Amino acid sequence: LMIAEGQYLLLLHRTPKAHERQREGHLFWRNEAKEWKSNVFEPGISALFSHVNQYQMAFEKYEHLEEMAQSAGDYFTIIENISPLYRATQHLLMVLEETRDKIPENRDIILLRDKAYDLERSMELLYKDAKNALEVLIAKQGESLAKASHNMTVAAHRLNILAAFFFPLSIISAIIGITYQDVTNGAYSPVVFAIMIAVGCVIGAALTIMINRPPRQ
Repeated sequence: LMIAEGQYLLLLHRTPKAHERQREGHLFWRNEAKEWKSNVFEPGISALFSHVNQYQMAFEKYEHLEEMAQSAGDYFTIIENISPLYRATQHLLMVLEETRDKIPENRDIILLRDKAYDLERSMELLYKDAKNALEVLIAKQGESLAKASHNMTVAAHRLNILAAFFFPLSIISAIIGITYQDVTNGAYSPVVFAIMIAVGCVIGAALTIMINRPPRQ
């Protein structure tokens, strides 16, 4: 807000969007005859109302998106777009509050200030709701990933136990060179084959117990 010789100039921001590095200014000038003019909207105080209404429509757009949001990407989009809009609304409220202090008899400025205050508060709540919802969604996804990782660890551990149990049997069989066909063909006695299996199972069981033993504190 700039004031000189009974004239008022309000420099406000067009409704910003995410990733915009340049801000487009909307100028509102009140001359000595108390007539409002704008570089964007129609003449008259309705220009300021049109400016605030643009913020209102932008808020309603992202409020609807927040109601429909389901994924983390949806909430990221809302937060990215509502953040600059929320900051610009704060600045809009500050300018209108200062204008209200300088022109206390103007009822339209009071209405605009009140509307900007409601918008600023609503955008703050929308931003916090979207951020909280995103954090909850990320926490749930993290919990799901942790459960999946735990299940994979348990499955891998069981597979290791199974491999440890049969590992000695496969080593003994490979060293001695006895197969079931050798026993059926009469090359080896069934007793020798049974002893080999029993020894392999005993060693495998012992190895399995060692793997499952909890580490010493």
